Amino acid sequence: MYFSLEVPRKLHVLSLKRFQGAVAIDIGWRKIPEGMRVAYWRGEDGRHGELVLSNYDMAGLRKPSEIRSHRDHDLDEMRPTLVSWLTAQPELPPWLKEATTHIGLWRSHKRFAHLAREWRMHRFAGDDDVYQMLEAWRRHDHHLWEYESGQRSGALNHRLDLYRCFAKELSERYEVVVLEEKFLSKVARRPEAGVDEDEAKLPREQRQRAAVSELCIALRNAFCRDGDAVAVEAAGTTITCHICGALLDGDAADAVVQHCIAGHVWDQDHNACHNLLTRYRERPSPEKNTGTARKGKEGGIKENKWAKAKRLRAKKDARREALEKKDAAE
Repeated sequence: MYFSLEVPRKLHVLSLKRFQGAVAIDIGWRKIPEGMRVAYWRGEDGRHGELVLSNYDMAGLRKPSEIRSHRDHDLDEMRPTLVSWLTAQPELPPWLKEATTHIGLWRSHKRFAHLAREWRMHRFAGDDDVYQMLEAWRRHDHHLWEYESGQRSGALNHRLDLYRCFAKELSERYEVVVLEEKFLSKVARRPEAGVDEDEAKLPREQRQRAAVSELCIALRNAFCRDGDAVAVEAAGTTITCHICGALLDGDAADAVVQHCIAGHVWDQDHNACHNLLTRYRERPSPEKNTGTARKGKEGGIKENKWAKAKRLRAKKDARREALEKKDAAE
């Protein structure tokens, strides 16, 4: 026996739980004493706050890199000893000679681990010391690899859970999220010739640990179920005072709190949220600025899967209501 069950759409108790308005979120990464701020938000109801990866969270995200550095150091210490022993041998088994032809150029931990496992099955006279050294390295490196993988998995899952909970809480209160039209390709790009590699390395590491693209995806997924996501122009939102329009004075990278020539003092990210909300209200047409839509080849707006699903569901509900009214009338 089969049953057909139709589940009604999830309803929000708007009067108790949700404010019918928009929330602007300035997304980025900024070091603060408490850790790293990855987002600042402000709603049209006046509420505001920030999302911070704590110093504990940041330590967890750095830990895999620290373990990997330890593994690299151990490999750099083991490799010369192994290469020297192989070079000093007058004669080597054919399999070992062929397998280690370019061993001085190896940088992969996996290749040395594979060599240790092969060596275990093809032992020969006089290899005790070097084989035991290689096997000891392999076991220790495998232990560190498991430790590194576990730390990475735990830290990334915790960050993703934090972002999803943040997005869910805002989507339960606000109907629309306003985000910046921001592209991170320039930050992710390798430095040009002549640029100090160390200076460019830190911003890239901060970008990777903040993973703001994951936060954007979490926000879009949360709001596109029952609300909407809108993208507005981001240029100048941080450095322009939202009250008088003057530029904030100071280095945006050094100080979070800045002031304008009129004497207004603002947290840069809080000020940016004000400007984002203003641009959201002043946008020409919501249909032309929907953050979840993409431009088609001919310059039009291409409907994405979330908007399409929402539109089709609305049409289905309208047809069902029409049939119910027709049945009731008959």
